Amino acid sequence: MSLLSEIASSVASYPQAIQLVRKHKLGGLLILSFFLYLLLAGLSVYLIWLSYDELQNWLLASHWVQTKLSWLYKYEWIVTSTKIGLFLSTIFVFISIFKFVFLAIASPLFAYISERTAEVINQRSYPFNGAQFVKDIFRGILISMINLVRQLLFTGLMILLSFVPVVGWFFNFLIIIIDAYYYGFSMLDYNCERHKMSVSSSRKYISERRGLAIGNGIVAVLSLFIPIIGIILVAPLSVIAATHSFYKQYPNVKS
Repeated sequence: MSLLSEIASSVASYPQAIQLVRKHKLGGLLILSFFLYLLLAGLSVYLIWLSYDELQNWLLASHWVQTKLSWLYKYEWIVTSTKIGLFLSTIFVFISIFKFVFLAIASPLFAYISERTAEVINQRSYPFNGAQFVKDIFRGILISMINLVRQLLFTGLMILLSFVPVVGWFFNFLIIIIDAYYYGFSMLDYNCERHKMSVSSSRKYISERRGLAIGNGIVAVLSLFIPIIGIILVAPLSVIAATHSFYKQYPNVKS
């Protein structure tokens, strides 16, 4: 299956996720996720507001910018474009950090949502194992932290490249794609863990099907721009959609 086909399939899993929520009465889990998300979102917005001006002043007043890129200040439109690009990059970075912190904190809830979804799709039950559940929690936290570090490294490079006039906007777009991939990766990994894949095996499995991760994450990123509704639905629906696309495209892992 091609990358674009995988992305389309993953995106198409969201309407199916909504149907699963309605049919199997999973709405309570969405509400619980909403309150946790809202609390951390408020903190994230406050941090963005607090630090953006300082970050902008520090970067634009740095010795490297003043000496190597001093010619930029001769063109007002370039300065304005650079500031806008920096603002967008800053927002993306903070949102990314926020999402992965949220995923780490909410990993017990999302592991349960993923398991409940798998039970519905596969029409079988997964016996509760306390020790395994604790293991799942720590794995979710580990995956979130590893993905956060990896994403920040790539995003940092993209932010530097976003200073390049005109084409810098393209690198802001790549930040969104990187963010979507690592977000979707975390959602798909709950299913990989259920089938006893190691972290390295899970990473290989998902990287070979990166379209599923990107498609899942793209919807999640875009839904953040929908006031209230996006916040309520984005995270738990992403888990359900990821589980649906996982079993829909690769039914051989059901056994």
